[in-house]
Amino acid sequence: VVPVVTPAPTPAPITPTPVPVPVPTPSPLTVSLTKPPSSVRAGATLTLHLHVTRGSGTVAVKLSHGKTTLAKTTAKTVSGAKTVKLRVPRSAKTGKATLTVQIGTAKPVTKTITVGRHA
Repeated sequence: VVPVVTPAPTPAPITPTPVPVPVPTPSPLTVSLTKPPSSVRAGATLTLHLHVTRGSGTVAVKLSHGKTTLAKTTAKTVSGAKTVKLRVPRSAKTGKATLTVQIGTAKPVTKTITVGRHA
C-alpha cells in the first residue's frame, strides 16, 4: 500500500495595496488690497490697487452705505496686479461707507471709508 501524500495548498499570492497618492487641491484665490484712502468725496473717483494671487478670477468691488450701493464694478479674469476705479456719484450719502472686495466665492475683504460731501 502506497500512502497518498497530498501537497499543502499554496497560499494565494499577496498583492501589495497601492499607496494613495495625495491629490493636490487647488489653493483658493486670494485678493489683497493696498491701503485704500480713509475718505473719498462724493463726485470723485476712488482708485483701488488690487493684487490677485494663486490664479485668476472675477473680482467684484462694491461701495455701500447701509443698504444703499453707492458704486460697484466687476473685473473679469483678473490675475496679478489690477487697478480698479469706482466713480462715487455726487448724490452719494455722506458718512461711513463699507468697501467690499471679493474674488470668486472667497470670503470678501471689507474696509470702512468715509464719504465726504462734494466740492
